[in-house]
Amino acid sequence: MKKLFENWRKHLNEAAYEPGRAVNDIDTGEEYVSPEDLMRDEVQDLADKFGVEASIEIASDGKPVILVTHRNGETTAYNDTEEMYQDLGSRRGKMNEELRDYVGGQSRSPDLQIPGYGVMTVEQTERKLARLLEEAAQDAARNPPQYSHLNNGVIQALHQALKEFREI
Repeated sequence: MKKLFENWRKHLNEAAYEPGRAVNDIDTGEEYVSPEDLMRDEVQDLADKFGVEASIEIASDGKPVILVTHRNGETTAYNDTEEMYQDLGSRRGKMNEELRDYVGGQSRSPDLQIPGYGVMTVEQTERKLARLLEEAAQDAARNPPQYSHLNNGVIQALHQALKEFREI
């Protein structure tokens, strides 16, 4: 059987197996993007979203550090994009509260930071959660039932953000 397989391989001019070769041969048509470039793009996207200036520098220990210059001129260093996102989100919430107090306490709904989803006002979050729960109920009533709304974590994230806001 082994001899038969070897003869078959010779006649087809098939290349011998090389680990990892198949993956390297795949041409997706996209340029290779290094992890550093991906991080730089993610940092710039966050900086644009929050209206700050950001750059990546190499610290004395050789690790990348994200330096963010805020609108008031203050500079903050972050170890990763998640830390940057959480801090900028909380700062935005504080700024919205200060602005509301300055404007005279007008009744604008406060902003909530929803991990993995972005920033929404309390009113937007309540409406979105209600709509998703209605859709989830409709999906569960189908034959056969579907639970896709419960699998992606959006309902849970919205609920958790509202719950934490109410506890404050």
